[in-house]
Amino acid sequence: MRTVTTTTGGLVYEELLRLPGETLISVWPCGVVRTEAGNLIDISSQQTIGLVQGTRVAIVATNSGWLVAEEQTNSWQFSFLQRGKPVVRLSLTLPVQNVIRSGERLFATTEAELVELQLQAFSTPVLTTGSRWQILGNSTHWFSGFGISDVLGAQHLVVPNGDAGVAIIRTAQLDGKRIINGVAGGRTASVITVDKSGQYEIYDFVSDKDWQTYAVQVRSVDGPGINQVVLPKGVTAEIREDGEIQITVPTSGIQKVVRDKDLLTTMRLSNIGDQVVYRHDGALWSLRMN
Repeated sequence: MRTVTTTTGGLVYEELLRLPGETLISVWPCGVVRTEAGNLIDISSQQTIGLVQGTRVAIVATNSGWLVAEEQTNSWQFSFLQRGKPVVRLSLTLPVQNVIRSGERLFATTEAELVELQLQAFSTPVLTTGSRWQILGNSTHWFSGFGISDVLGAQHLVVPNGDAGVAIIRTAQLDGKRIINGVAGGRTASVITVDKSGQYEIYDFVSDKDWQTYAVQVRSVDGPGINQVVLPKGVTAEIREDGEIQITVPTSGIQKVVRDKDLLTTMRLSNIGDQVVYRHDGALWSLRMN
């Protein structure tokens, strides 16, 4: 562990996990990472809990283990993992087009619906469907934690909200925009657009508690990437350029920029619960204020 003192306070960088001969390529808020070889590692115990080979993978925690969704050869497969126990393969009678994760909630999309998935802990775990929301599946594009639905040219944000809701909000500011990336969580959504001249902009949406009303700010950026994480408590952390990280409480507008020469845009931010973490040089690190 090392501590870096900056002009605005202290940053603590702590290495959480490094596996000799393996590179960590993904991390989920439930405290699981994926290696380049497909091994799933529980960070708290540093033990292997499963193996995935999918091109896309989503993992959420349950009361007794982890629910895993992975895309293989254009179809989605589901399984339940418990530490030290055999993998349980799960079936789902739903024509799944896509799988979306928001926090510890998992959703499947069809041509007409967004469907929340739930694991029922019977003697044998069973994957069931919960609440459903009507969407235009073929006109909705999904990004990190949210979707953008194009209804005859009118753009709508589709954002999981709270523990059980999904908000579908008319966002006229995005009409006619080419949307290429974004990240959302809690009461915030940041949407990246590009125009015909190659100018990139980020639309930062901040809502009230139930996404009934929102405020939006627009800022120009240099490219299509966004290195931002939204914590469950609503705070966002973003590395916009080398040497500084911006901490924001969107609902109050409070912002703090912490500068340090060791902060790099290549430090890909994620979170484990309310802890900011990042992948760098094949390992997983945490980052916090001192």
